[in-house]
Amino acid sequence: MPISSNGSVLVRKGLALSHLLFAVAAQAQSVSFIARQDFAAGSSPQSVAVGDFNGDGALDLAVTNRDSNNVSVLINTRH
Repeated sequence: MPISSNGSVLVRKGLALSHLLFAVAAQAQSVSFIARQDFAAGSSPQSVAVGDFNGDGALDLAVTNRDSNNVSVLINTRH
């Protein structure tokens, strides 16, 4: 799709995404949130991957850290 000077392409894509998100939210039965909790990672966290890295059945996080040139693995301890 060509990009126009008035940004109409971005608006159409944004509307499509908002309709998709609304449709997914309408299908949800119930939603609950826990309080925010911060976790330490390396310097300048860049991206995150989710997976069961230690094989315990709970999802963990792996975070790439740009400035410290390493990966932080945050193991899920809640079951």
